[in-house]
Amino acid sequence: MAGQNGAIVLLKVNMSGSAPDDFDFISGQANLTINETTAEIDVSDKLSGRLGERVPGRATASVAVDLNFLRSDSVIAFLKTTYRNRRPIEVMVFDRDNLDAVASNGDIEGADVESAVGIIVNLTETHPDQDKSTISLEVNLNGDWVAAA
Repeated sequence: MAGQNGAIVLLKVNMSGSAPDDFDFISGQANLTINETTAEIDVSDKLSGRLGERVPGRATASVAVDLNFLRSDSVIAFLKTTYRNRRPIEVMVFDRDNLDAVASNGDIEGADVESAVGIIVNLTETHPDQDKSTISLEVNLNGDWVAAA
């Protein structure tokens, strides 16, 4: 069984905060990590045995993306302003049909998968000498993922 090429999974952000379909791609995406973790609650007692007993506790989810930095990109400016003003942001996972799927009008062909609202908790710019500038962005989600309509 062949694995999925990670290059077809992209992150979009809602640029308006109010219009439900105002999502744009973030330019220069390099790595995208979606992390979900569930805490465990130990409910063991003296009769639980060697390994004890656990039940699921609260879950957390985050999205991290590394970007090649383009200072002129309006989405990057939006992300920086959103972070600095401590406003929530809506992110969406998008699956491209394939690496070469581009419509005649230049749009990337594919499907919106799911979206969630969160806060940007880390935005790191790196500008090394004689190398590309990058931004690392981390968003901690406030609610669960919602399937795209």
